[in-house]
Amino acid sequence: MKKGRMSLLEDDKYYYGLMDEKEAEEHVELSFLFFSLEKFARWYLSFADVAMILSPEK
Repeated sequence: MKKGRMSLLEDDKYYYGLMDEKEAEEHVELSFLFFSLEKFARWYLSFADVAMILSPEK
């Protein structure tokens, strides 16, 4: 996710299972351990224009 858009996630990232957060020059890579792929996918759609899922492919 672009660093400047991280405010879109606010505290929700913890609710959805944030496990790790790594900063690069322009982006932040987040790792999640979530309980429901469907719920996570619905949440992701709210900021999908500024983020990309790297894995899993499903």
